Amino acid sequence: PATSPLAQYERLAHQADYLASQLTGTEGGFTTDWNNVLKLGYDVTELTYPDWMLKLLEAEGISPQVLPSVVRPGGDISVVSPEAAKRFDLPASCRVVGGTTDSIAAFIASRASSPGEAVTSLGSTLAIKMISSKQVDDAKYGVYSHRLGDTWLVGGASNVGCAVLRQEGFSNEELAEL
Repeated sequence: PATSPLAQYERLAHQADYLASQLTGTEGGFTTDWNNVLKLGYDVTELTYPDWMLKLLEAEGISPQVLPSVVRPGGDISVVSPEAAKRFDLPASCRVVGGTTDSIAAFIASRASSPGEAVTSLGSTLAIKMISSKQVDDAKYGVYSHRLGDTWLVGGASNVGCAVLRQEGFSNEELAEL
């Protein structure tokens, strides 16, 4: 096997995973939700990391321990640490749970609930999600599905969201006018 490109203590994590670890005081590993981890190649049908990914890591000399553990969105991670409870004035019983992506949160906030209903959200990217009873994935067209309870959110994202406006030099004032 090759020499690992990661140091023994390094782990893969999304921003939400890092924040959850800071709130819980978790060291040595991260926990994520199955919507955020889709970006790492997680199989949301089987709810596991795919064999091809684990074999690739092994071939590169990387331990699968670099991957975050996964809970369902809203699934329990842990209680806040005593330090976080004190710093943020939280009850010691406060639970940290798995989150979701911004576009899925926007979809949920829209209250769309029937197959065929779709939501477009504009953040740093432009995302479209449509509720479906069937999973649809087509990498050729950039279409993928997130699990939402017993249904699927089928859609995709584009880099034509608001982040491109910053890259084009729009000021705060100009963005506020938009």
